[in-house]
Amino acid sequence: MTEIRTLAVSGRELADACRELDVELPGARLRRKVSMRSIGAAAALGLAGLSGGPGLGQDEDATALEASLDDATPDGDAAALVPGQSVTDGEIAVTVGEATWSADRIVASENMFNEPAPSGASYVMVPVTVANVAVDDAVAPRAAVTLNYVAPDGSTYAPARQVVPEDLDEAAAIAAGETVTGNVLFAIPTEAQGGGSWRVGLGDQPAPVTYVAA
Repeated sequence: MTEIRTLAVSGRELADACRELDVELPGARLRRKVSMRSIGAAAALGLAGLSGGPGLGQDEDATALEASLDDATPDGDAAALVPGQSVTDGEIAVTVGEATWSADRIVASENMFNEPAPSGASYVMVPVTVANVAVDDAVAPRAAVTLNYVAPDGSTYAPARQVVPEDLDEAAAIAAGETVTGNVLFAIPTEAQGGGSWRVGLGDQPAPVTYVAA
């Protein structure tokens, strides 16, 4: 009887094989091309696993694949939504509005202790509306949404920590059937602005996510 063993492919080869493969995730199309040389190398390692040859652990493979997907860049033409459209799971609905791309003066005037944006960057402020559609308990707005900016080159930016007007972090908890709108601030390099996407997650879960054109 032929013995079947688990295929073991190195993390580097697996990542190379996937690096340019077309992959579609919820909410955004992530584009990669296929490298035949990489796939050939991965297949060769896989055959070595079938024949009892040495292989690396699955943990390394999984880590490499995760890293390969993490650096994916959303296709600028494939953002699922436009500003003003809602992302919802049936319980919470989140709507990202049109951003203010030059918000430095707004930030400076809001609080004298606010720091200027880092060199080469400027503040970007985006309004976010959170609705409690069907959760019995009151929901903290900022805890209901995870928002990041993804630049055209795939770089990801988390919210900045400065005092802003109508800060979503400061909004009161939302009872069932209620809605609140607040601002989220980002410090984004000027060269990374334009053509990116807002990556929206509901709650504190990393997936699934939806992309909204910035």
